[in-house]
Amino acid sequence: MDFIFRPGAVEQAKLKSAQQGAPVYMYMFAWESPVMDGILRSTHCMEIPFVFNNVVRHASMTGGGKAAQVLADKMSSAWLNFARTGNPNTEGLPEWELIQLIREQR
Repeated sequence: MDFIFRPGAVEQAKLKSAQQGAPVYMYMFAWESPVMDGILRSTHCMEIPFVFNNVVRHASMTGGGKAAQVLADKMSSAWLNFARTGNPNTEGLPEWELIQLIREQR
C-alpha cells in the first residue's frame, strides 16, 4: 500500500468531488513487476507502460510477459474510454465507482 503518494491523491480527489463538477475516479496500481526477482514491485509511474499499452517496449521494467500484456490491454482500454467519455468503465473490469463525499445534513 502506498503511504507516500496515495494520501495526497485521496485528499485531492475529495476536494475535486466537493466542487461537484466532472465525475471523479481514482485507481491504485499494484502490479508487482517480475523484473529483478520482484524487487521493483510497483514503483512510482510503473503504470505508464500499461496505460499506453507498450509493456513490451518497457520490458526492462514490466517484465513484458503475457500477464503484463493482458493487464495493459485492460488498462489502456479503461484509459481510452475515460479520454473519450469521461468514464473509465469498460468490459472485463470491475465497475469503477465515483468518488463522492458524504455530506452531513444540517
